[in-house]
Amino acid sequence: LKMPSVNLALQKVVDKAFPSVTEVAQHQQAGNKCVGAGELAQALLHYDVAISVCPNNYILHGNRAHVLLELKQFEKALWSCEIACAINPTWPKAHFRKGLALAGLKRSLEALASFALSLALLSIHCKRTNGYGSTERDCAMAQVAPPSLPPSLPP
Repeated sequence: LKMPSVNLALQKVVDKAFPSVTEVAQHQQAGNKCVGAGELAQALLHYDVAISVCPNNYILHGNRAHVLLELKQFEKALWSCEIACAINPTWPKAHFRKGLALAGLKRSLEALASFALSLALLSIHCKRTNGYGSTERDCAMAQVAPPSLPPSLPP
């Protein structure tokens, strides 16, 4: 049973009581639509406005990093990933995007470490939630055994 008038009334109360929440959500949604349409510069502007209102939202920083990666602005993407990781160190996507930024900067060993951490966090998440909130593909990837390390190199 849908109650649109109640939902609309509730939304108006939220908008009045928490205008910044609504503004952040509007800019996040607009940024997401711009990404989908390939309008990356416009998406970046929306995410930047949302971040200026809500600087501790790790998802906004992650979305910003995604756009910057697409624009091949790896240094800026890395900075956004670092912020997202600092706010929520257990978010696998931030570490994965950090790995992409590091790889773009030709920092391969650091990138590999970020990818490994992302995979480990994803595995933990999938086990803890029994896959809820993750795609089947993500959880399947988390089940893949990491490659064995090569034997020590000779001196």
